[in-house]
This record gives sequence, structure tokens and C-alpha cells, in this order.
Amino acid sequence: MENELLKHWRSLRNEVNRRVRRSRNRRQTVGAPSSAGAVRASTVAVTGVEGTATLIAVRPAGFDLDRQPIFDLDLVVEVGGRPPVPVTHREPMLSHLQPRALPGAQLRVKADPDRPADLFIDWFRTVHT
Repeated sequence: MENELLKHWRSLRNEVNRRVRRSRNRRQTVGAPSSAGAVRASTVAVTGVEGTATLIAVRPAGFDLDRQPIFDLDLVVEVGGRPPVPVTHREPMLSHLQPRALPGAQLRVKADPDRPADLFIDWFRTVHT
């Protein structure tokens, strides 16, 4: 099970890194996340501590280089047994994932416990309550 999770996170990290390399050859658009942010998300996806986030609000914030919509997500993040922290997180979201981004949704995340704003949302795993 643990090996499968590591393979999953590594494949996600590789996808993020591939997009970062590809975006360096294109002009940056307004509202697109920086490549440094993508690298941070990739690192947190592998090394971060698992936790949950409650989605409070969703706002459109532009489009990325691949013309995917970018959203600002207001979250309350709980990681590593620490008190809940309000965070605004910006990320591109594929159209088939947008129905999951409803206020009140519980999301699985990986985050740096010392900097909960640096987080990775796992849209494909659900939180069991």
C-alpha cells in the first residue's frame, strides 16, 4: 500500500515538473501560478504531512498557460494535530474536478505543518467521516 502511494505521489510530482518545464518556454499569463509555486506543491505532495481541509469558498482567478481555469480556494486546513488554519490557496482545476469544489467539501491534503499555505490537494481521494 505504501509503495502504491509513493508511486502515486511521484507520478503527480513528475506531472507538475513536466508542466513547469513546458511553461518556461511560453509567455506567463495573468493569474497563472508561478513555476516556484508548482515546484513547492510538487515537493509538498511527496514530503508533506497528511491532513484535511474544509472548503469555505471558491472564486475564479484567471486561466493558466493551458487555458485551464484557476481558482482561489478559501480553506480551513488541519494538519499534523495542529489547530485549524484559514488559508487561501490558488490552483488550476480541470473541468471534471470542479463539481467537487463545493463549499463545505472535505478534502484530503498534504501540507507543510509549519506553513499550511504550502499544500497539495488530492482531488481523487475522499475524506471518510
